Amino acid sequence: MATSQPLQLYPAWLNLKGQKVLLAGGGQVALRRATTLLSHRARLRVAAPEVLPLFERWEAEKRIQLFRRVFKESDLDGARLAFACTDDPQVNQQIVNSALSMGIWVESCTRAEGANLYPGGVIHSGPIALAISSMGKSPIVTQALRECFEEVFGADWGDEIDQLISEAGDEGGSHRISPEELKRKVRESVFMQVKRWGERKTTS
Repeated sequence: MATSQPLQLYPAWLNLKGQKVLLAGGGQVALRRATTLLSHRARLRVAAPEVLPLFERWEAEKRIQLFRRVFKESDLDGARLAFACTDDPQVNQQIVNSALSMGIWVESCTRAEGANLYPGGVIHSGPIALAISSMGKSPIVTQALRECFEEVFGADWGDEIDQLISEAGDEGGSHRISPEELKRKVRESVFMQVKRWGERKTTS
């Protein structure tokens, strides 16, 4: 009996500035997706019969285009990404099927294996961003790992790495320290941050 092969997902960072994105749903899950998408300056189209108040405020501020109705396939016109975040698995599957047939990357919040887009957990520390994924297997595990890494590295550790980048010089070849020395300093910074976290946990 053949066994299914694990997903081999390609990690990538997308520049969504000015890109059309469809979000179907108006509840808490959709709100989390919308908040992230707007922070990345996507052109967001939301379709849902009922929405949380913040969606209405965003519409009034002209930050989103809001359709207070169920999803229509035409909502996908011109979209680069789609997020099926309704509380109805059948509607989400309809969105996934339509998006895939149109060549649009799509995430389903109810049946991940039916889609082709799997947003991971992201940790922001200063200008540094780290991404975590369970390869589509468990959003709960991804969330738990993200929370652990956030606790270890905090909001300011990335500034330390950014300082190392500045000290190292530009990418055009004007290096003030060698690439090998930069790697050593980065590893040292990571290990020291983990050590400091461990000491805080021990004394708390």
